[in-house]
Amino acid sequence: MKRDALLEVELDVRAEIAASLGRAGRRLERAVGALAAAGERGGEAGRRALVHAATEALWACVVQREAIGLTDHAGLREAYGVTSEMWRRMGAAPA
Repeated sequence: MKRDALLEVELDVRAEIAASLGRAGRRLERAVGALAAAGERGGEAGRRALVHAATEALWACVVQREAIGLTDHAGLREAYGVTSEMWRRMGAAPA
């Protein structure tokens, strides 16, 4: 009986980890999409805000991945359309 309870808790923890990683990925996807959709419209201040939101979402996704032992983030660039600009600005405070 104790073994079943421990297994159930372990499965719940794994499910929450997967859900959390999924939320981080969806947030990144939305932020990158908003930045791409805006293009050059909205002026410099609007673009800066979108870049900041995208880099914050990237940072959160990277932290989530590293917390569970996933340290190779090369696939994020392709999977989510992460740009070099976002990688450079990740973790930096907005100007």
